[in-house]
Amino acid sequence: MNNKFHRWIRNLCIGIALILSHVMCVVIAYRIGGWDLLVNSAPAEVNLIYAIPFGLGVFLCLGGAWYFDRKSKQG
Repeated sequence: MNNKFHRWIRNLCIGIALILSHVMCVVIAYRIGGWDLLVNSAPAEVNLIYAIPFGLGVFLCLGGAWYFDRKSKQG
């Protein structure tokens, strides 16, 4: 494949990682902030468990971006 395609996929992965990280912050702030009175039956620290899937998604997207960056530089 050509370098343009790999750069495009790399930028897409970085964009998805940024969106996921921002959504993670919003979800955790919503759950900890107490804006929804029905979901605050657990301590605030338990709500940080919601960061695990988002963090995994961000990690995978950044790994994909790194991979496609290396592929675009190879030729």
